Amino acid sequence: MNQEIRYSDEIKVVKDGYIIAEGAPEIVMTSELMSEVYDVKAVIRKDEETGMYIVPIAAKA
Repeated sequence: MNQEIRYSDEIKVVKDGYIIAEGAPEIVMTSELMSEVYDVKAVIRKDEETGMYIVPIAAKA
């Protein structure tokens, strides 16, 4: 996912065969979306050198 959000202008998030969200990674990728779609608690960060990245914290209980 980190490669996807770093190098893509637009992404699509699919769950159970349906597009849940689409658009620029900065708009689409949120902690809430990661929880809803992937059942993962994650933090979304943006760094000047490395760009946007996802840090998984834990599986959702």
